[in-house]
Amino acid sequence: PLVNDAVSFLESKTGRDLRGLSAKDRHHEMPVTFTVGAEDLEVTVRGQIDVLAWIDNQPWLVEYKHTRAQTTAFEAYRTQLECYALACMQLYGLGSPPRATLVFLRDPCQMQELSLTAEGLEGFRQQLLALARRLVTQRDPLKVVGQPLAQCLSLGCGFVRLCHRQS
Repeated sequence: PLVNDAVSFLESKTGRDLRGLSAKDRHHEMPVTFTVGAEDLEVTVRGQIDVLAWIDNQPWLVEYKHTRAQTTAFEAYRTQLECYALACMQLYGLGSPPRATLVFLRDPCQMQELSLTAEGLEGFRQQLLALARRLVTQRDPLKVVGQPLAQCLSLGCGFVRLCHRQS
């Protein structure tokens, strides 16, 4: 199914748009590292952007998910895209956020655009710092950041055993 879903996406308008870009304007599986800091703390965030494309000198983040689009699914990936947007802004010295698109390959290529603002990303950056402060002061940080088990299971999270281990 993955191959069929990928082919279906590549034949879509967005897939054709991405394929039409030169190698210089389209980067796949791009590793990123960025820091978020304050006077008392510095946090390093690492990730890997599925596609970073440049169209008319404007960055475009594209993140693929081999799952179906659900009303709750988009919010589940929002943090990931916001991290990538912060990374792009820091890496390229951007004054405004990049375009960000989430592609659900199993629902025949359902796509959702993430509306990003500089103000919203600053709030997100502050949330990352607050979370990091909580993590470094807790004896068992996973109890602080874990989501409810039902939500983790519905998302198919790969960290269920780690976050929801038996005491």
